[in-house]
Amino acid sequence: MGSQPDLLDDLLAEHDAIRVRFGELAVLPLGDQRRRRVVDLLTGEIMRHFAAEERYLHPLARESLADAPAEVGIGQAAHRAVEALLADLGYTSAVSPAFDRLVARLVEEAMQHFAAEEAHIYAEIRTSTPAATLAELGRQARRADLPSQLHPWPQPPAAVPPDRRSPERLAAQRIRALLPPGEPG
Repeated sequence: MGSQPDLLDDLLAEHDAIRVRFGELAVLPLGDQRRRRVVDLLTGEIMRHFAAEERYLHPLARESLADAPAEVGIGQAAHRAVEALLADLGYTSAVSPAFDRLVARLVEEAMQHFAAEEAHIYAEIRTSTPAATLAELGRQARRADLPSQLHPWPQPPAAVPPDRRSPERLAAQRIRALLPPGEPG
């Protein structure tokens, strides 16, 4: 009987699963409605992954790593950036060019975060933490009550907020909308 995966094995497997989803997005044509379904699946997977990291990995990193505050802070900032992109995608039509631009930014942000995390935090924890501790945290994470469909917003939006209705508007148009009406002519 083989050994159970530990916390880092599970988190790496989740990174790989998310990379596969990014590949699914890459083969769908831009503007294809099916991209919405893949992004919705990605949202749940990424948010659950981030919740597991914040509940299990980050406390372990704070205890184990000398430069933990900086490393964990960078990781949490990356989480917030990805969550913001996911929230923006939730408000954007899948056939909009803005959707495709947001997807490209999401892939770039997430891939950079995964690479940095795997090279620094995961590698250092693997060498500094006893295997039994990692195995136990892996068991806890697998049993944890982490919802599989978390969203970066409190509830799915009922309506698009006015400031997100037209992402294609020029910056000048958005600024004019914020200013009081001027004198005619």
